[in-house]
Amino acid sequence: MRKLIVAVILLFASICPMQAQTLDEIVSKHLDAMGGAGRLRAVQTMSMERVGVDPSKKTDTFAILRKRGNKFRMETTTLVPQSPIKIRTIEGCDGKNFWIVSAAGKTMLDSIVADKQAKITPADETCKIIAEIDSPLLDYKTKKDRLTLAGIQKVADSDAYDLQLNNSSKHVAAHFYVDKKSFLLVKVVRESDGSHTEDLYSITGK
Repeated sequence: MRKLIVAVILLFASICPMQAQTLDEIVSKHLDAMGGAGRLRAVQTMSMERVGVDPSKKTDTFAILRKRGNKFRMETTTLVPQSPIKIRTIEGCDGKNFWIVSAAGKTMLDSIVADKQAKITPADETCKIIAEIDSPLLDYKTKKDRLTLAGIQKVADSDAYDLQLNNSSKHVAAHFYVDKKSFLLVKVVRESDGSHTEDLYSITGK
């Protein structure tokens, strides 16, 4: 009986190291699942559209086009509460100048320009942050942000690694949830200056 207990303990000890994943291994497998670090660094442009799940904001839209060189064009539409009026805001940066213009109307066709002309200011750190194409997980060791493995969390019906990103200088915290099987992102949670945002991703063919 004593030999059997010892054998079970040794077997369990030999299996655990194989099952455990280090932070470096998780990030490496995630980048491979995304096509590899080399291909990710070669990406020159990126577009993204976001759809809100809050029923009260189902008509709100968000779209952004990013290009290396701190260039981007971002457009949002927001429905004014208790009103049919929509606010449309367009922001952009060409790497040297940042500009913003807003419009309001019941539809985009009858928009009333709130700003007679775009407000233009010199590009600053904000442009660089908004236009960033590379994931914070890419080359994370060379960046100021600190990435840690916070554990495993349930996202929908799957287990996901919780990679926590801390940036004390900007008071920003983010959680990147990487699916344990596919190693693709399934959720990103960001906390910044009291605001809370969540992005959910679906994995096709899972």
